[in-house]
Amino acid sequence: MAKCENCGQTINREEVRDYCDMTKLNYDEVSKDLCAECLESAKDNHDEGVIFDICEKCGNRFDVCEDEVKVEYEAEQRYGLYDMDLMDIWNNDGRILCADCALDDYVSELRYKIDNENKE
Repeated sequence: MAKCENCGQTINREEVRDYCDMTKLNYDEVSKDLCAECLESAKDNHDEGVIFDICEKCGNRFDVCEDEVKVEYEAEQRYGLYDMDLMDIWNNDGRILCADCALDDYVSELRYKIDNENKE
């Protein structure tokens, strides 16, 4: 039985898989052996170097927590968009995207909507 690298408890793999499924995380791209509770904590605390995924647009492997922070920062600094969340973009788009692709797609869609509203 594997032990959680953070808390030392025995890992229930089904709980970890269920958490990954529920949050759209890729179980195979978690870099540490963590119980579901510690994995949730790592995600919530934006612990870098733990949760990775593959962007469905560009194909690059990316650190999910690092990109969550990047989306929030870039959206606010570059576009004046507040409360931007990478997971919300995933849910709306239906694809797993890195920060760069998520922001590019979101901003392109926003510009398209604005252009169409101005034409009416």
